Amino acid sequence: MNKVQNYLNNVLKVNNKIIFKKRNCNFYEKIFTIFFCFFISFIVLSFTSNNSFLYCANEWVDVNAFFTVGKSMMNGIIPYKDIFEQKGPLVYFIYGIAYLINNTSYIGVFIIEIITMTITLIFANKCIKLFLDKKWGFIILPIFTMLICTSGSFEYRWWSRRTMSATIYDYIIFLFRLFCE
Repeated sequence: MNKVQNYLNNVLKVNNKIIFKKRNCNFYEKIFTIFFCFFISFIVLSFTSNNSFLYCANEWVDVNAFFTVGKSMMNGIIPYKDIFEQKGPLVYFIYGIAYLINNTSYIGVFIIEIITMTITLIFANKCIKLFLDKKWGFIILPIFTMLICTSGSFEYRWWSRRTMSATIYDYIIFLFRLFCE
């Protein structure tokens, strides 16, 4: 209970809204960590994602279907009425955003992949720092990223509904570990 109270005491609130958490972490260290995670995401996904600029096409049926429905949503077609695919609307909305970024290729999907992988790595780094010294994060994160992106469970070169939720899972694990100490 003491750690939870310390955590709550280190949160700056204005009108009962959390503005930012006070940490003993240097601002430049945070920026460096974000850029490091972005760099790892960009390099690894460039070679392992079929949505990358290094690949001429993405032959996976699901990605093409999601992109088509997302594109249709952005052009005023109503999903489940005018066009049908069995996944949820959030997936189509994300692919619709990818369509707005680039409507002729999967570069928009690739950019969203990089963003979600960067956020996943940031929370993975926070989890690593809970157990190990912070320098270990810079050793473990590249290995962790390569293992995830080349894993057999993430077939067809990384991007799917399961992997979008990895960011949420990492955040939940981080919070659970933080509050259960």
